[in-house]
Amino acid sequence: KSLGPVHTNVAANYLTIGNLHGFMFNYREAIRFIKEGNSILEKLYGDKSDILPTYEAYLGRLYGNVGEHASALNSFKKAQQQAEKNLGPNHIYLGIVYSFMGDYYSAINEPVQAENYCRKALTIFRKSGSGSVREADMLGRIGTIQVSADHFKVAFENYKLALSIYLSKMGNQNSKVSSLYQLVGDAHVAQKQFQKGLIHYQKAFSSV
Repeated sequence: KSLGPVHTNVAANYLTIGNLHGFMFNYREAIRFIKEGNSILEKLYGDKSDILPTYEAYLGRLYGNVGEHASALNSFKKAQQQAEKNLGPNHIYLGIVYSFMGDYYSAINEPVQAENYCRKALTIFRKSGSGSVREADMLGRIGTIQVSADHFKVAFENYKLALSIYLSKMGNQNSKVSSLYQLVGDAHVAQKQFQKGLIHYQKAFSSV
């Protein structure tokens, strides 16, 4: 009450609650709170807020999760326009916007668009510091897109790079390493290399 309805802290509270609902898969509630937080940021800063494009892109992901694809595309378009207009070409938040878009296009089975945006994000993340977890995340996602297109050789190369980063940054016992071993196992099974698949599934199990 003391801050008034249009205040940075109020926006932050809405966005935090929206994030929490998203983590709990309460997507409709997440959309409601993220929209409110974004609206306050727009009233305060117009389209000049650095963080606004990332939350607009997150809103796009949430719309995709509930099957509202027209709304998802509108949010992604808005986020991309804001980020490309107001942030530098190598700004980390622009990379995050691209990564959300890559995830979305992968989820709706548009691999060309998905890989395009994931590579844009990868380029930015590498420029902000080679060997980051975000870089590894993008390499893993690109690898998965390549597996879906039966481009196994390059997929395994990207998985290998991603795994080396995860291991160097976080060690063997974490969910990202486990998930990546699972993906490598899936790729081997897709090629009917069942023994190799089993080995990687066992590695995934031992990494959690």
